[in-house]
Amino acid sequence: MVKIYIFWLDPWVGRFPLMVAYPRLYALEVNKLCSIADRRVGDNWVWNWSSNIRPESRTGSQLQNMESLIHHIHLVNSEDKWSWDLGPDGVFSVVGTCRALHDHFLDDGDRPTRWSRLVPIKVNILTWRACVDSLPTRVNLVSKAQSTSYWNGLILVILGLKGNRYWKRLFRRLYGCFGSLETT
Repeated sequence: MVKIYIFWLDPWVGRFPLMVAYPRLYALEVNKLCSIADRRVGDNWVWNWSSNIRPESRTGSQLQNMESLIHHIHLVNSEDKWSWDLGPDGVFSVVGTCRALHDHFLDDGDRPTRWSRLVPIKVNILTWRACVDSLPTRVNLVSKAQSTSYWNGLILVILGLKGNRYWKRLFRRLYGCFGSLETT
């Protein structure tokens, strides 16, 4: 079943309905419940205003802005559908998602990811992170840091330690390479 979108009331372009974005134009609209198809004839947009709009007025400015927003929209008379970009055929599958995640995040050459069922999952994850050098060691954290104040603030917020002197001292001893812990 094809859903008919109302030109002014449905958020079909942008985040908000056009009646919110262009209230002056909506006030002048004769048919406030018109569909998008009612306003689009061929390649042109057709309007039905209750009075003339002067181009130099605020309403004229809103009309120009709205027309520039919807000018490049290509409408197709078909049912909406979802597509999946990670699969070769456009259909979602768990196998395709796992394969895409593996290719993107776990690409470590010819070495396959091995999971042992004989050990707990946290040991498997720790071993894997050690193999791909992604353990949160001081060296790895410093190499990923863009600025020391960013990491200080982020770590303090995550741990909820802001304002606690004991934890700040402990944190400073453990991660002294991050410098001052005074954040704004």
